[in-house]
Amino acid sequence: MIFDPKAVQGASWAVTADHIVYTSWASHCDDRPYTGWIISYNETTLAQQSVLNVTPNGHEGAIWAAGAGLAADTIGNIYFLDANGTFDTALNAKGFRKMATTGTRS
Repeated sequence: MIFDPKAVQGASWAVTADHIVYTSWASHCDDRPYTGWIISYNETTLAQQSVLNVTPNGHEGAIWAAGAGLAADTIGNIYFLDANGTFDTALNAKGFRKMATTGTRS
């Protein structure tokens, strides 16, 4: 799934750990398809550092924060609550989810 800013909203306050700013994203009004995301940026340059899609081969995963934010410890680990997603382990040769097919072959 590709990050689509029309389908997600910021889920919580950002947190900075080890000079990296982490943002979290969840569904906007549960408008499907959606998934939860954490995207990080360099604190100084704002260059993107990493992307985590919590349900890369599924859907409806979300970052739950209830108005709070991501948490970080003193060595840079990030903590968050993820819930409600599915996960499909059927992957193609490139590591992406296999798409369902319909109909029959003759």
